[in-house]
Amino acid sequence: MTEANFATFLNSELVRRQTTNTSYSLRAFARDLNIEPSLLSKILRKKIPVTLKMLERLAPSAGLLEPALAAYREYVKSAEGMKHFDSLQDKQIRHEEFKLIQDWYHITIVELTLLSDFKPTAAWISKKLGISESEASMAVERLITLGFLEKTDDGNFKKSGHGSPGLRIVSDDYPSYIKALRQSIHQFGDKAMEAMHEISPSHRANTTLTVAIDSSLVAEAKKKIINFTRSLVDELEKKSKTKNHVYELMVSFFPLTKD
Repeated sequence: MTEANFATFLNSELVRRQTTNTSYSLRAFARDLNIEPSLLSKILRKKIPVTLKMLERLAPSAGLLEPALAAYREYVKSAEGMKHFDSLQDKQIRHEEFKLIQDWYHITIVELTLLSDFKPTAAWISKKLGISESEASMAVERLITLGFLEKTDDGNFKKSGHGSPGLRIVSDDYPSYIKALRQSIHQFGDKAMEAMHEISPSHRANTTLTVAIDSSLVAEAKKKIINFTRSLVDELEKKSKTKNHVYELMVSFFPLTKD
């Protein structure tokens, strides 16, 4: 059902336009859709539902035409879709949003805001992560639009409640976003290799273990891995009186043998 959520489509379209035009902003998108930026922001963050009238008005300017529009129209008309708008499965919503923030620096920027020396500028983020200032600026705007970051009155950024749990653990149990997941894992894998060459062993950990098992135990293993990673991250966060670096925890469990 989330596949037919018009807000998800709008987020994807905004990302597409920003990819081809680095100066394209949410305000520019709102102008092209002939809608108030504040209202568009709420729609993109799924704070308010899209009515059928609004869908019909925004769809053409957003580039959504028949027959694709029909699926979104049916979703909006669905009594279940409207009734449960605020109670859609949180995991599924996050999986759809993950497609829009699959590049490694998005998740990293969310955690970056917790560092004691964080500065809310594209230049600082760019230097800290080794990405371009335009990438940093667009990523921050995207994270704010999706509700993973909030802009405070003093111009700073903070990690929102919406961004807290969903960014920690990414699973591949949802085929609809497997392509985005593969890209993300590939990017973080590259960062792990860089770390092995550039970072002292005292500041990183790389461990592998090979074991022969009954494959029927994989489901149980996956649950324990998720519980372990969540528990470890919670413990590290609680014990960190001063946060001075952002770390990535990756755990892979896969067969080396073929059927």
